[in-house]
Amino acid sequence: MVYSVKVTSYLGEEIVLDLMNPWKNGLAITDIEGIGVVKATINYTENASGDGGRYNSSRIGTRNIVFTIRPLSIGFQTVEDSRQLLYRYFHIKQLVTLDFTTERRHARITGYVEDNDPNIFSDEESVQISIICADPYFYDLKDGGETEVSFSGTEALFEFPFENNSTSSDLIEFGEITFRREQLIQYNGSAEVGFVIRIHASGEAKMITIYNIDTRESMRVDTDRFAQIAGSEIQNGDEIVISTIIGQKSVILIRDGKEWNILNSLDKDSSWLKLKSGTNRLAYICDEGAEYLDFTLTYKTAFEGL
Repeated sequence: MVYSVKVTSYLGEEIVLDLMNPWKNGLAITDIEGIGVVKATINYTENASGDGGRYNSSRIGTRNIVFTIRPLSIGFQTVEDSRQLLYRYFHIKQLVTLDFTTERRHARITGYVEDNDPNIFSDEESVQISIICADPYFYDLKDGGETEVSFSGTEALFEFPFENNSTSSDLIEFGEITFRREQLIQYNGSAEVGFVIRIHASGEAKMITIYNIDTRESMRVDTDRFAQIAGSEIQNGDEIVISTIIGQKSVILIRDGKEWNILNSLDKDSSWLKLKSGTNRLAYICDEGAEYLDFTLTYKTAFEGL
């Protein structure tokens, strides 16, 4: 059940449409279409001499969300005043952000307003608003919307406040350096997602490979090509940022405050890794210098529908 929808216009203005209490702002949502799973397009080739066909590929298109909203007369706010609010927050052809709160989820989607069409001369005036979402998935807003996983680094061992009762011995460990070259990620979304992985180097490293243990897919940074592009091999202080998110795929080197496009350092046989629903086992290996690398992976949880 949908409880409310927070609408944020491209100007940053916000309004919450409460389905339980439409009298709060004079806008009653009577119907929402397009918040289920988007239909997939399956591409296949017919068998020339037999039954059936051969699967080629599949994809999900854009999402079309359609609101039917009834403007209400409340206090000093007339039906027309309520309708004008919809023009204010749903600007035609502009970006709008929708935050849905349901019984079990709090998720966000963005799209462009295709139509804002009122039925002014009806006995019960209503407005239909159509929004086209290029990215068809809803993204979880829990815990700020992003999950961060570290492959290696300092593991915290205590919380403040603390007391060390000895003046001669170190009784409290502030942290422990751990090097986990394999990480188990429990992804709770229903749609596959890309991620951003940051590799921080504290020394020289060669031939970095990130791979999915279960699917055997991998991404390999060829450090010989890296050196040709950047002018030297990986060195202390370098940060490599890899994005496998659709529409944002990139490989960037950050060195001395400058960014370099090092996409060509990616091996030609590399796959753009994704997280699948359930358990994902990711790991990395290097020909040399694995102990000098610190990996941090961030991702958003995506849902196929509410």
